[in-house]
Amino acid sequence: MIENYIEESLAKLNLKYDLKVKKLNKRLSWLYELITRIVAIQIDFLDYFNERIIRLYKLARYSTIPLNKIWVKSWLNSIQSGFTKTPFDEKGIHFFYARQGGGKSSIMFHHIKAKLFSNKKGAYLATQMEKPKHDEHGMYVYHRFISDLKDFFNDKEQKMAFDTEHFNMFLIDELFAAFNNRDNKSSEYNKVFIGLMSSLVQMRHQGIDQVLLSSQQLSSDVQLMGVVNYYHKVKAVKKFDYDNWLRTGEFKINLVGWKVKSFEVEHQKSDFKLSQPKSWYYPNIYGLEDFESLNMKVKYAKMKQDDFINNANYRYQKSGR
Repeated sequence: MIENYIEESLAKLNLKYDLKVKKLNKRLSWLYELITRIVAIQIDFLDYFNERIIRLYKLARYSTIPLNKIWVKSWLNSIQSGFTKTPFDEKGIHFFYARQGGGKSSIMFHHIKAKLFSNKKGAYLATQMEKPKHDEHGMYVYHRFISDLKDFFNDKEQKMAFDTEHFNMFLIDELFAAFNNRDNKSSEYNKVFIGLMSSLVQMRHQGIDQVLLSSQQLSSDVQLMGVVNYYHKVKAVKKFDYDNWLRTGEFKINLVGWKVKSFEVEHQKSDFKLSQPKSWYYPNIYGLEDFESLNMKVKYAKMKQDDFINNANYRYQKSGR
């Protein structure tokens, strides 16, 4: 008796459960169909609305010629005025100072790289700071390396015109490596230096928008500084690459940007004065994979090496033995 009662009760419960489930599934199915229909109607409406708006927008553009030019120009000016402008955007002659390894060469290279992306023109380099790149056609570079400044400046004048269709910047890294002011009385120095000086003040007339110069000394030749427009003190900012360490276990330090103090150069009769500085941060956006950090090594690699070890009258002994 008890067993029969339990079986009947379970059967009734199962029946009720099945009915509830079927009823719930029916309601869910109805709700799903309703939502699907609503979404379909909304999509159709948006397609219809979008098609009509595009037609009206095109009609509005053509029907308001030429007055819409004023509106478009005003809108573009409002957008452009919101762009962040840095001292590096100014045309003229820029001088970069940093201690050895402080980042003056890398920041100049990053700057000409950024300009290459924006205006599609490279730079003239008096120092070989660009690593050649390779593709299926061979080796290529973006910038023009001048191996000898005498090719352009000699006999106190400029000897060769710049190709400003492809290059609109001129860069001399480590200025004192090219010009030592202790030699400024020599004939060879003046033949090149005076030619360069005459050209610097007329660079913009030739289509060269910016000249970039650098040194490890706070100031250079007074005559040269007399034509500089902007003076920048640079300090590289480096950061441990934590993500690379997680992936590879390699300890790597990356140059992420530069702290910069920028001054305008106020020219006086026989000297120059720096304005109040603008301190700002210049991020490394474009990377430095093709930057030759030891850019003077090409010069020294060509020199004859000291041969003391082979020619000494006595034996050379390494320490620690």
